[in-house]
Amino acid sequence: KGISRIEYAAPISFFDHRTGLPGMVMSIARQNDILLVGTTSGLFYRVNRSAFEPVKAVRGNCWALLPLENSLLAGTTGGVFRVYTDTAPDTTPDTARNTDGKNNIITMTAQSISPKTAYVLVRSRRNPEYVWAGSTRGLMAIRLHRDKKTTVFPVKPRTVTLTIRSLAEDSEGGIWAGTLNSGVYHLAMPKAAMTRTPFSGDGGRKIFSPNGQESFAVETVKLYDDRDGLCTRGLMVQQAAGRVVFASLDGLFRFESAAKRFVPDNLLGKPFAGGGRGLFLLVDGPGRTIWFHSKSWNYRAAPGNDGTYKPDPGSFLPVPRAQVNVIVPMKDAAWLGGENGLMFYRDESSKKKKKPVQPLIRQVTIDNKRII
Repeated sequence: KGISRIEYAAPISFFDHRTGLPGMVMSIARQNDILLVGTTSGLFYRVNRSAFEPVKAVRGNCWALLPLENSLLAGTTGGVFRVYTDTAPDTTPDTARNTDGKNNIITMTAQSISPKTAYVLVRSRRNPEYVWAGSTRGLMAIRLHRDKKTTVFPVKPRTVTLTIRSLAEDSEGGIWAGTLNSGVYHLAMPKAAMTRTPFSGDGGRKIFSPNGQESFAVETVKLYDDRDGLCTRGLMVQQAAGRVVFASLDGLFRFESAAKRFVPDNLLGKPFAGGGRGLFLLVDGPGRTIWFHSKSWNYRAAPGNDGTYKPDPGSFLPVPRAQVNVIVPMKDAAWLGGENGLMFYRDESSKKKKKPVQPLIRQVTIDNKRII
């Protein structure tokens, strides 16, 4: 009897092997209307509301995705691939196909540009022609030529021999290369490497090797670890709030350049500063927000008046507690990927505040007498 109000549209959607997306999600990227997802089973793409389809040339763990102007880079266990979008007229219309809404079939093709494993891909902000790649034994640089050609070459010196799992470029053009448990390298790059024109040397240093193969000559390399005030357990170097931050199982740290040491970072408040609660992932979101993952929970934080960010503990309550490896924030929504597959989360809190639920009065009684 009566009437009830229910929320039939859930704020979260799930995608896994049942929608053509097998494996644990490791990376996510959007390019135009195409959603690309890297998992432990390869690279997959989806257009509009169709099922996921594999990029057949890319197999194994797809650790990183980096959108470019006319293509995309994929860092995998089997090497680095450059992925392109192809369109062709759909002569046999089928709603199950990956189509762009203009009667064109969308397919993805991949070209191998390096056989070396790449765990992370970061485009240089000082020189967008270059992409830094973290590999099993150090760093690689990928040069993006105007004719869609790519050149892959090592970053020297070869004293960077540990596996690089995270990367960030600082305001001076230096590279912070994080290992998972052994510390973080800082590589000071020569000034010539930060220009947009081809370079032949800097202060007598050879940037091109004698045989003509391109390579970077690094000014200095320093490995920082626990002896420098940094927690190295579960270390991930991130770019957030316009600077480089260092997330670990012991909280957040920042680097004091004058003292050459790491100190606790209060960016997210004292509970998440070094010596506090561990963090795994931080990314910038719309409206100067920061979205992050800590101890199987997800948070969104907004800037406060004191220079720190205030986490909203209730912002991700509908999302199941699980390991999340990647977050791609959007306005009032986000893609999240991890051990439970792919999730699309819609934040309904703002809508509910704008449109409060009006009560339905069915009966009013006073002194046991019904007046309505």
